[in-house]
Amino acid sequence: MDIKLSKQGITESGSHDELMNKKGHYYDLYMAQFKTADKIIEICS
Repeated sequence: MDIKLSKQGITESGSHDELMNKKGHYYDLYMAQFKTADKIIEICS
């Protein structure tokens, strides 16, 4: 599977693993979902 993420003309492409290893925009977007979930769990605990 090839994933492309575009922001202001910058495009990242590759598999999920390749994009995660690049630690670019895709990585930031992917990791943000877990940071949000952790904060929700912390608030509800």
